Amino acid sequence: MNHEQMTNINRTAWESQSYEAWVSGYGLPASAANELVRDPNQKLRRLLPYLNNLPGKNIVNPLGSHGRIAVSLALLGAKVTVLDISEPNRRYAMELAECAGVDIEYKVGDFLKLAQNQDVRFDYAVMELGILHYFNDLSHFTRALANLLKPTGIIVLNEFHPLIKKAIDINETNITLSGDYFFAGLESAATPYKEFLSGCDIPASLLRRWNLGEIVTSFAECGFRINKLVEEPSPENNQLPGTFTLVATID
Repeated sequence: MNHEQMTNINRTAWESQSYEAWVSGYGLPASAANELVRDPNQKLRRLLPYLNNLPGKNIVNPLGSHGRIAVSLALLGAKVTVLDISEPNRRYAMELAECAGVDIEYKVGDFLKLAQNQDVRFDYAVMELGILHYFNDLSHFTRALANLLKPTGIIVLNEFHPLIKKAIDINETNITLSGDYFFAGLESAATPYKEFLSGCDIPASLLRRWNLGEIVTSFAECGFRINKLVEEPSPENNQLPGTFTLVATID
């Protein structure tokens, strides 16, 4: 399956009922905006340790979804552009920004095409949780990121740890082997916002889950210098990784 076919499947999933899901999960844009205005740092807590001097910085937020990251960055003075596949996501994000009293730019379409046609070059590319697995060729994604950045531009990527997503399940009492860490195929999975709309029929997404070696190698091969790779503990079991943060600079 090529990238366009995979993207079309995921576009269908993400344009189903995502606006309704964000209202259910985070509240109407006005109430969700009030929460971010009170404390934008809370939403950015995984990312802020790796971001410096935000006022005036140009930041791209690939696959920025509901816009909560983008709006929080804008509240701290950054100029933010979201590139995302879903029009309902854009609607929620733009209403959220308006209610928070900030401006963001939000472009809808296939990320690879949007990145190719983007004239602005950015200081940072900021991404959080559930980004990489929407690309069946990771080098296409990392090259697109490199082209979006200014010389010495920085990516800050906070992602689910592949060990948890590919190989093991954790609950309160057990840790079980549930998959193959080295599986290189595509898989169908519930679209994330489904958790906010129980009982609704939400189309599944199609994912390619990458292991950590593949991720780091892809960024390195596309001209990024890896500055940090930080593995963070799982909230279910702090002896295992739950997420990781990759910070890299384009040379």
